[in-house]
Amino acid sequence: MREERICNSIPSGQTDGKEAVPVYSNDPTRPNRPTDTAQTEQYKMQLAEYRADTSDWASKATRLQHMWTWVNITVNPQLLAPAMMTLVEQKKSTLQALIKALRTELAPTSISTINLVRA
Repeated sequence: MREERICNSIPSGQTDGKEAVPVYSNDPTRPNRPTDTAQTEQYKMQLAEYRADTSDWASKATRLQHMWTWVNITVNPQLLAPAMMTLVEQKKSTLQALIKALRTELAPTSISTINLVRA
């Protein structure tokens, strides 16, 4: 279960048309403290898993935040704003969607690259 949640929270880089789920929406939920002493052992195991999930989530969220910051610093705001507005209208606010939109709008096509090499 823990691995499934982590896999769904981070863009995998696959281009199969599936949109990534933002890591921020899948933060781990803390288990409830048991009232029965028999459930204490299970609670300790759930709490250990929660702490591991929280650590993984925090490190991935930090890495994604660094990538967002890098994109905001390196891409001209006049190019970034229209792409961001389009994504907000489409309700796609992931970093993966932003990179795809910028690549679609700004990256040279394979045909133009071939023509450039021929020239």
